[in-house]
Amino acid sequence: MSNTQTQTQTQRIYSDLTARGTGFLNRIRKVQIKKGDGYWAATLKANRGEKGEFTIFEVRAVGADAKALFAGIAEQFPKVLSGKYKERPSVFCGFSIGDIQPLSYTKDGKEVLYIDARLLKFAFININGNAWYSANNPDLQPVELPSKQKQEETTEEPAAKAA
Repeated sequence: MSNTQTQTQTQRIYSDLTARGTGFLNRIRKVQIKKGDGYWAATLKANRGEKGEFTIFEVRAVGADAKALFAGIAEQFPKVLSGKYKERPSVFCGFSIGDIQPLSYTKDGKEVLYIDARLLKFAFININGNAWYSANNPDLQPVELPSKQKQEETTEEPAAKAA
């Protein structure tokens, strides 16, 4: 067996299934777990088609910026976590999701199907019809995102040394 064949056999091959779109975030919640900090989750009602059709995804925030934005929304709009849907602000967003898979559970003796996904990042977020965040517009960044903070620290250091 050649060295190339050995490397090929030990390497794992992954497929990346992702989707981008727009839709409404509903039931935003912080899921508490026994060990660890928990995670942000939501129901995403994604737009599709020409006639206002939609697909529902159950998503967990996995991207660092997505996690920070969920926390920022909850901090600035605490009613978004309300159990009463009429009290919640409207959250419309552009998104990227991955690891999409159909799952099911049984409720009242009936099988309920849904699509599970990981929320990777947001392109924009509008809350109650107002622009709140845009990945392309730094003026709309409502929270300090980890990547932006690192960029500012590296650009400030040379200026401090020159002064």
